[in-house]
Amino acid sequence: RKKINGIWNLSNFGRTFSWHPKGILRPQKFEELQQILLTRKEKGIKRIVPSGSLHSWSACCVTDQYNLDTRALNRVLSVDKKNKRIKAEAGIYLKDLFAEMRKNDMAFPVMPNIDVITLRGAVCNSTHGSSIKYGTFCSLVTEIEILDANGKLWKLPRESQDPQIRRYFDAALVSFGVLGVIYSITM
Repeated sequence: RKKINGIWNLSNFGRTFSWHPKGILRPQKFEELQQILLTRKEKGIKRIVPSGSLHSWSACCVTDQYNLDTRALNRVLSVDKKNKRIKAEAGIYLKDLFAEMRKNDMAFPVMPNIDVITLRGAVCNSTHGSSIKYGTFCSLVTEIEILDANGKLWKLPRESQDPQIRRYFDAALVSFGVLGVIYSITM
């Protein structure tokens, strides 16, 4: 991510895509993220595309509008040792999430082969890390908190009794960021 002569130059990890967004938005906390979405229309922002480590081989972050760099949203929000659950902001790098898990004697039964990607990116891009016995990395997700384009926060638990919420969860799980901005993930 660098600006050359006033123009943003971005490319993904494999350099298979490069693009020049109008700007990069960098919220530092939930309230800033929500405010960006709540005020985007009045600021003339037509489209915001979430981005993290830019490691995806797909064009999911490419835009001529605004990229939303979520890497500062990188805190562990809660650890439930009894039920072996961890909730983190979705911009956390996997290596940092794994370090926190180690401190709490926790580990995932499957994981991607790279840890310098964000949790949101690993989930939204359906990063591999799977087994017949334990499923995929995405199958470990128990809840997603996602903000829609208007800044409304949706809590989507995998085990919701509401079929509509369950459909939203399934759609958001591997959405490449097109359904909103995932704020937190519980696994």
